[in-house]
Amino acid sequence: MSGLRIEDLAKSFGGVIAVDGVSFEVGEGEIVGLIGPNGAGKTTVFNLISGLFPPSRGRIYLADTDITSLPAHRRSLLGVGRTFQVVRTFTEMTVLENVMVPALARDHDLREAREASLEILERVGLHDQAFSSTHNLTLAQRKRLKSRGPWRPSRKCSCWTRCWPD
Repeated sequence: MSGLRIEDLAKSFGGVIAVDGVSFEVGEGEIVGLIGPNGAGKTTVFNLISGLFPPSRGRIYLADTDITSLPAHRRSLLGVGRTFQVVRTFTEMTVLENVMVPALARDHDLREAREASLEILERVGLHDQAFSSTHNLTLAQRKRLKSRGPWRPSRKCSCWTRCWPD
């Protein structure tokens, strides 16, 4: 059974073809890099997978279920997530609260969301900053904080547009 399968994915914006005929498969638990020069369509592929853009052609499958027509919020509930290159946090909230926001969108149980969020902070090396303001984090730490969605135990597919420095 496949974790993620992309078949003949294409996206055009007016007359500009951003992605044309992309196909690949990523097994569950597998880590795969999508490499290419600027303007090659990597971010567009991630936007198509996460549901931010509808494809012009092709199909997207998660665990053999066609998710091509699902909106981004439904894909997220199924376990598809991504990060963005520009790091933005909820500046008036603690590091822990920043992680709890998407957890609550899925779980709706404050205690469970808090426990899961603390576990995620441990995984990304930010447990010691859980009750600090995000203003106190370095850029590298903020990038790790924003990557927390893909580290959720229930996450099935994660797309990073750029790795963070250590």
